[in-house]
Formats: sequence, C-alpha cells, structure tokens
Amino acid sequence: MIRSILYIFIAALLALPHLSSAAEITFDDMACGTSQNLTVGDLLEVRLPGNPTTGYTWQAVAVPAQLRQQGEPVHHSDSQLIGAGGISSFKFSVAEAGEGSLELAYRRPWEKDAQPARICRIQLQFALSAADSANRPLILSTAQQRVTAAFERLDSGLRKAAGKLGKTGLTGDAARRVLTAACKEFSYAVDCSTVDVSGRLTTIEPARYRSFEGKDISDQEQVKRMLKLRKPVMSQVFHSVEGYDAVDAEYPVFTPAGNFIGSVSIMFKPERFLGEIIQPLVKGARFDISVMDLEGRTLYDSDPAQVGLNIFTAPLFQPYTEFVQLARKIAATPQGNGTYRFKKENLAGPDTDKKAYWTSVSLYGVSWRLVGISLAADN
Repeated sequence: MIRSILYIFIAALLALPHLSSAAEITFDDMACGTSQNLTVGDLLEVRLPGNPTTGYTWQAVAVPAQLRQQGEPVHHSDSQLIGAGGISSFKFSVAEAGEGSLELAYRRPWEKDAQPARICRIQLQFALSAADSANRPLILSTAQQRVTAAFERLDSGLRKAAGKLGKTGLTGDAARRVLTAACKEFSYAVDCSTVDVSGRLTTIEPARYRSFEGKDISDQEQVKRMLKLRKPVMSQVFHSVEGYDAVDAEYPVFTPAGNFIGSVSIMFKPERFLGEIIQPLVKGARFDISVMDLEGRTLYDSDPAQVGLNIFTAPLFQPYTEFVQLARKIAATPQGNGTYRFKKENLAGPDTDKKAYWTSVSLYGVSWRLVGISLAADN
C-alpha cells in the first residue's frame, strides 16, 4: 500500500510543469521612490505612464550592474487617437546579487542639460535564490556581503564630500578639510582629490601628494566618463600620476544652484581594500578567497606575488589551460562553480585539483568577481 502511494506521488510530480525559481515582477509608478527586493533570476518589468507625442520619453539613465536590460523600451498607447498617452515598458533580468538604484527620467532627448520633467528612482536589493545560497560556501557569501557594505559606505562618503564641496568649491582651506576628513574616514584610501571640469587635479590630500596639483588627468578613462556623464564612476586598476597602481572612485560635484563644477576622487589600492575584509574571514580556514576583475587581473590574493597578474595573459598561468579557461568563464558569468588544477599552495608545491565558487560585487557599474577556493579533496 505504501509503495503504491509512493508511485502515485512520484507520477503526480512528474506530471507537474517544470518549476523555476525565477519570478516575473512588475512595478508601476507607485514603486518610484521606494525600496524593493528581487532575487537573482527574476524578470522585472517597469511600466510608467507617458506620452511620446509631446516629445517626452522615459529613458534609463542609471541601471544597476546587477540588472541586464532586455531589449529596447516599448510604448503601449491607450488608444489609436492622435496624441493619446499610454505606458512605457522597460524589461530587465536580475543577473547577480547586490544592491543598486534604478533611475528612469522623463525628458525630451534633445534637451540634455534640462532637468527631467519626472524622475522614477527605485532602490533595489538583489538576493541569491535559495538554490544558489545552498551551493555557495558561507565564508564567500559573508565576504560578498561585507565588500558590498564597504562599497555602500564608500558611495555614501563620496556623496557627502561632494555635497560639502559643492558649497565650499574645489580649492581653498575648506576644500582641504573636506578631503582630509574623507581620507581619514576610509583606512584604505591613499589620497583624496578634486578634479575640475577641464580634468585637472585642483586640490589633493594628504600633503605629500600636493605636488601633483594642477596636473592634467583628462586623458584618464574614468575622468572622461565623469566629465561626459556627470555621474559617479569607478575605474579599473591603472597606474596613477602619483606613481602607484590604484582604483579611482569619483563623484560629481554640483553647486547648490545645480551647476556642475567637477568631481571628488578617492584613490585606493584594491588589495588593501579587499585584504581588510577577507583576511579575517579566511584566517585558520581551509578555504581561500581571491578577487579578479573582468579583464582577468588579480585584485587580491593571499599570495602577494599573484596580485596584479593577469590570469588570461601572464606566462606563469598559460601551461594551466583548464585554469585559464575557468578564469574566462568566471569573468563571463556573475556566479557559479567549477574545478581546475594548479599549484597546491601559492606558486610553489605540487599541482593539485581545486574547487572554485564565485560570486560578484559591483560599484558604479564596475564588477569584480570574488572567488572562493578549496582543495577538491576537502569537498
């Protein structure tokens, strides 16, 4: 009897349609100005009222790195009458965990310097699905949460500094006090500076870097983006004019009247930023965490000799084809797991099989991969 009931139960399960953890979520204009929670894999549609016959259209001006826009926005008219309004629809998929703000602006495309008629800003939290969470080591999830929190604090600190500099200006003693306070707030900061609208460093703290004031850095990629978009930006690792490899996070500065006057910058070494978070987590554990950018550069590793090396191109890694292929997969996909063969410890010792789990963190549209590593024999 029990066996018969079990057979019926299994048959009923097999008859069910394929179940997916992804959900289809729809937001309308009531969601503007709110905070919402989504899960990796969800499909999001944002529907906002508008009338393109007036020249105004909804435009996505800020999309979190965790979202992938699905095609172009579509407008659905309320009727076939000339001048009728309707609904504009934007569709996104949630690709990775984290947090970000989705901002849509209702404006005329040719009025680039004019304030939008309306803005819809939705603060979004992106969580892993239950299945993804179950397959990811706790230490790696904790590291992701703490790096994300550190990015949020950096964004908040830059935003506050930009607000103060909008009132004080980019030069003078008051500006120096703002920059000094910003550098002290973040232990990993190397220097803090202001950049004017021509791309020149105007004020730098601490004092040992003041000799670079007046330097033209308008050719740097992140400065170009800042001046063009007037939005927060973060660079890839680059060799700074101050003479060290660093990441630059910049925030636009506007006066109380709304005039754009430049940006505030915090320069930091990613290995220091990440080391402060990761080292306490993995101490004493049979588990390590390395961090890679999407171009294959190692931003952090417990072995300092590997920091700065590009896994895609460095000769050291080329004999390990499986390792390089996995690194490319890690760069291409926000989360996952895989196996590879490499040195057992640092760059010495015998080759051994390893298991890798990875996830993502991001700030201002720049993503990094956190890779948890253990010996395959320990799994």
